[in-house]
Amino acid sequence: MLEQALQRWASLSIRERRILLAGGLILLAAILWALAYEPAARGRERLLLERTSWQADLARMESLTGQARQLGAAAAGEPQSLQVLRERLELSLVADGLGSPLHSIKVGPDQIEIRLKAVSAQRALLWIDNALRETRLRVSSLSLDREGPPAPAGTVSIRMTLDRPGRGT
Repeated sequence: MLEQALQRWASLSIRERRILLAGGLILLAAILWALAYEPAARGRERLLLERTSWQADLARMESLTGQARQLGAAAAGEPQSLQVLRERLELSLVADGLGSPLHSIKVGPDQIEIRLKAVSAQRALLWIDNALRETRLRVSSLSLDREGPPAPAGTVSIRMTLDRPGRGT
């Protein structure tokens, strides 16, 4: 078969050979264009369009990283004294309407003890949740005692000890 093709090629005139070679080169260029260059060019255009959105995402992530570093530095800063935390707790009790049943807040060397009498259990538990989030203290002991019959239903007395996280108890 190869011999027949070579014989056919040899029988062609020089002009016909040049025309076939030129057509073959044009066909080869068209195949290379369709299979290699065009998909690569389209992919490049798509990547250039996506790059702008990636850059916007990167800028947003860098901004969030900076904010996280600032918040981490603020949180890792010098811890507040227990006396300052006591004052914050007293203010939050008053703000939540639990200031009057306050029995006592005592500051020890490394703990804060809070005693509340005859408070609504629901309001007190909400206050505890908010206070722990704001002050970053943790409960080391908690005692809730239901009030007797003269007190309204859902009323409790609370004795709670708070300390800083990481302290062994």
